Amino acid sequence: MFGLRLIPASTGDEAELTLGGYDASKTTKDLRFAKIIDPDVTPNFWSLESCSIEVNNQSSSYLGTPIPIIFDSGTSNIVFSISIIEAVYSIISPKILPHGTLGVYGIPCSEIDSKADITF
Repeated sequence: MFGLRLIPASTGDEAELTLGGYDASKTTKDLRFAKIIDPDVTPNFWSLESCSIEVNNQSSSYLGTPIPIIFDSGTSNIVFSISIIEAVYSIISPKILPHGTLGVYGIPCSEIDSKADITF
């Protein structure tokens, strides 16, 4: 078991990797356990299957299904397919649009009401 906490640097706090356990003071919900996906499915990546994704306590029929997630513990990145990203962003704001063809999306901060709470 390990705990991985990803947090924006702007908060003044730091990300954490806890080996052999997790810091219960940093959680607000019950833990979910997930199996590591077969390395043949996502070679060269450390991947888990999430039972669902919720955005601000909302989901969709697509996000409510098992979804493979690639975690990059060396960065704050979590890699999803474009269809998952578009489903997540559609809940946050329909104004979040792709920029270019490399999978980058964005919206001016002034057009977002609040931060999104994403649970998987």
